[in-house]
Amino acid sequence: MIRPDIKNLNDLNDYLTALEDRLAVLEQEDRTIKGAINEVNHNLQTNNQPADLPTTGLLSRNFFTRAFSVW
Repeated sequence: MIRPDIKNLNDLNDYLTALEDRLAVLEQEDRTIKGAINEVNHNLQTNNQPADLPTTGLLSRNFFTRAFSVW
């Protein structure tokens, strides 16, 4: 990270404010990503398939379902 050119208290205050803003944005992105991951995990646990894949027996975790789908 580039060291800021802080010459007085106002520069320091501006720099810290910018860092706090960046941190708030990163925390929001982190919450968004974690929410998306939790949603995908929930869909995998309830449907045994990701939400963006078609509903087909070929993707089932059950061997017999997959076998009869191919048959």
